[in-house]
Amino acid sequence: MYSKSVLSNGIVVATETLPQSHSVAQAIWLKIGSRDEGDEEQGLCHMLEHMVFKGTSAKSAQEIAKELDSIGGVSDALTGKESVCFYVKVLPKHLRIASEILLEILSNPRFDPLDLELEKGVVLQELISVEESPEEYIYDLLGEAMFQGHPLGRPIIGQKELLSSIKREDLFCFWDRHLYGSNILVSVSGRVSHQEVMDLLSPRLSAFKGNGQSPKRIRPDFCPNRRVLKRDLSQVHVALGFEAPSIRDSTRLPAALLNCILGGNMSSRLFQRVREREGLVYSIYSSYYPYSDTGVFSVYFATEKESADTVFRILKEEILKLLKEGVTEEELAHAKDYSIASIYLGTETPESYMFRNAKSEIHLGRYISIEEIEKRITGVNLEQITEVARLLFKDRPAISMIGPITEDDLPKDF
Repeated sequence: MYSKSVLSNGIVVATETLPQSHSVAQAIWLKIGSRDEGDEEQGLCHMLEHMVFKGTSAKSAQEIAKELDSIGGVSDALTGKESVCFYVKVLPKHLRIASEILLEILSNPRFDPLDLELEKGVVLQELISVEESPEEYIYDLLGEAMFQGHPLGRPIIGQKELLSSIKREDLFCFWDRHLYGSNILVSVSGRVSHQEVMDLLSPRLSAFKGNGQSPKRIRPDFCPNRRVLKRDLSQVHVALGFEAPSIRDSTRLPAALLNCILGGNMSSRLFQRVREREGLVYSIYSSYYPYSDTGVFSVYFATEKESADTVFRILKEEILKLLKEGVTEEELAHAKDYSIASIYLGTETPESYMFRNAKSEIHLGRYISIEEIEKRITGVNLEQITEVARLLFKDRPAISMIGPITEDDLPKDF
């Protein structure tokens, strides 16, 4: 059963009771992300994710870790382009302890200068790790190409050049500016009642201020730019990006189904033709990620330099075929079955319910049941798939490439 309360300061508390569960997942979300950082604030959200669990005015990081370990709790934090999440998962009988820890680290973070300097080193290693993984780093380059100069195109982790300049005062200032009622969502799922959660949290949550300042989000313009990074690799890694529907757009679900058909799984057109029939790649897939005001539909593949032009040609042929002939009833039926099964199989744990409910509340302001999603997916027709394909592929894509290549190796007719 889903329940929702809004405190007088604007904080939303959303719970879903799962009687069959043996645990509880609880998270506090901030409705800000890397796209909300100013030019000189790049990487602050991600650094806050690291620093919040580093201790409070009353407890050290080691004491917090010991307290969580003593109850078998699992904790983590996540930073996205549009939100930051701090969560814990515990047995129902330990929910009070977990709640106190979460509220304490959010209310009274220490942000110790020594911890900050040490964590800068940790984040630097994380940044290096991403840059040395072409399949990850290719998407940072693609974001820069697609949303040139816009905060949405920046890497979440930040930039090396700005990392060393982050100060304790910067963390406190950013934290205080964004930690306010209408910017906070609490999402809890598991074997717990809504009233129990409210009794535990509302006294402390009510102390948060109701209003604050957040930068106004500006919808980015799509740019079909090219980014090439020459590296001594055995393969060329390629990502193509197309502007796609936002999470609030009525064509979001048709776009998700089209992703399944084109390259979203092993029976997709691209996987079957490029890998299974032609043997040109080990990995090729498409992805669709919607944001609050835009979205990204991407295709990734890695292949030997000599085969890159052939893969580009096939990819163009498949897109043109899709636009000219559309998809079949059988393909659409399979995509629907795959998507519905993925949703149900992906919501078998309390944290999966917690994440899904939080995203619905943050972006749409309401609860969306699995049954509602299934009904909407089932209702998508061939005409809607054709329409969204025309929207997605009406413009040339942005392209990023990493490997033993130069700009001369970019496709001339894509």
